[in-house]
Amino acid sequence: MDIHRSFPRTEEGRYQALRTAKAQHLNTGNRTVLRATTAARLLAIEAGYEAAKLAVTVARAGSFNATLVKNEDMASCGLYANHALANIIMAVKRGEIPKAYLNLYNMDENRPRLPFTKTEQQAVLAAEFFLKGEESRLAIGGTPLPLPSAQQVQIKLDKLDASLNAQNTAQQILKDKQGELKQLEQEANAVIKKIWDEVNTFYNELADETRRSFCRLWGVIYTSNTRIPVSGILLEMADNKVSAIKKFTVRLVQTDQFTKAKSNGLFLLHTHFNGLATFIIESEGKKTIQIEKQISGKEPVNLGELLMEDE
Repeated sequence: MDIHRSFPRTEEGRYQALRTAKAQHLNTGNRTVLRATTAARLLAIEAGYEAAKLAVTVARAGSFNATLVKNEDMASCGLYANHALANIIMAVKRGEIPKAYLNLYNMDENRPRLPFTKTEQQAVLAAEFFLKGEESRLAIGGTPLPLPSAQQVQIKLDKLDASLNAQNTAQQILKDKQGELKQLEQEANAVIKKIWDEVNTFYNELADETRRSFCRLWGVIYTSNTRIPVSGILLEMADNKVSAIKKFTVRLVQTDQFTKAKSNGLFLLHTHFNGLATFIIESEGKKTIQIEKQISGKEPVNLGELLMEDE
């Protein structure tokens, strides 16, 4: 079986490789196998990469929250705008407003229809159609219609404008932070390769599996040409009955691979990873499960039935 090193390709993979190497370097102290220059580069890039990765995580959360607020304001603005326009249509049907006035609100006087408000652009347009139409109608002697009034619609539109600006700002911050992390990628890759080369050279007189065991302590990841299936089933206790969990994720830490629930609590993840694997299993409202399992040879790995507890 062909076993070879597999360099990380993701942010999380690089971070894990740097963090593991740093921990091992500090643990070995004067017995470290790294050259002084390599150790200095490791400590510098690990600290910088961790800070940049944390900044991306914070920015991503900010962008997510800003989007939630925007979506709420979009729905509220669209609702108020359409209710206001519906009042105009009903006033026309009652004969209180001339049918021709529907044109002021960007509606066909013969077949008036409420606009779509499923996107922020549509919600903004619907509110603007009403506000501009109401302004024009009042200018020629009309009287305001209440519930909702033009002032209420304007407040909703202003709030949506503010949340759109906040979302754009949050998304730009996220993009900037992702760019800063990306700039560290080249040095992170170079340092990881440098460490793995030095570690491999230091242990190169040992038997292959013994050498790999020592190298793994420094974060070296090995994969094989064999694709190993990893399976299991996630269960929970509810109303004194055991049932399958239908929504969860399973992640292999060393390779940052993950899979989601298939059906009936089952999961299946295929990996070329070789060595002691760490699996993180998460489900909303449940305690996280961490399992270590040796992956070697060609045999499938079955994690069995796993019972998740409530948080």
